[in-house]
Amino acid sequence: MITATTPHVGSPATLSTAPHAGEREWLTGDGCAEPVIDLLRGQGWSIVSDDLANVHCGSPDGRAYVGFLPETPDAFHNDVVWRVSVSAPRGSRGRE
Repeated sequence: MITATTPHVGSPATLSTAPHAGEREWLTGDGCAEPVIDLLRGQGWSIVSDDLANVHCGSPDGRAYVGFLPETPDAFHNDVVWRVSVSAPRGSRGRE
């Protein structure tokens, strides 16, 4: 599950209420990607749907990827519908 724990994400116009400290709001489950995609779109991420109804989201800086992939072999065999990856900044050697 993906959760929102940040007290304020986005501009005040996009989020009318911010969660109180310690509260969690479930953004989505296995069957509905729309709340997460709307949140990412509001933060300037690029959103692309493929011909199988999978959704691919890329962060504005190109370092993060979030995929809602219900029509992939992983989803069918392992019940994995979300894929998240982040790459290190250019010139970085990762953890030292």
